[in-house]
Amino acid sequence: MRAREVVQLRRSRRRLQAVRREQDRSPLRLVALATVLLIGVMFLAGVGIVASAARPFVDFALGVPAPTGMANRLSRGGAKTYDRNGNLLYQFVLPTDGRSQ
Repeated sequence: MRAREVVQLRRSRRRLQAVRREQDRSPLRLVALATVLLIGVMFLAGVGIVASAARPFVDFALGVPAPTGMANRLSRGGAKTYDRNGNLLYQFVLPTDGRSQ
């Protein structure tokens, strides 16, 4: 064999080995891609489950008034009892308020 033929034979062997290596890696790449896709789908499903489970709590929290707003709506001075003509009969005094009229 001549030197040129030997070089060509070596090149063709290297190319063949490279093709075989590429073919050997193909199933691994496919498995890796499938694994990444599966993990991605599972992550998105988990996010969806958490979001749908948290939705009722968010709706409830949005409906609860702020504590400062609740304090402003409290009546001051207890309850008052009126007769049918609008005359004050009795006023219940709160223990914390201490007022009497």
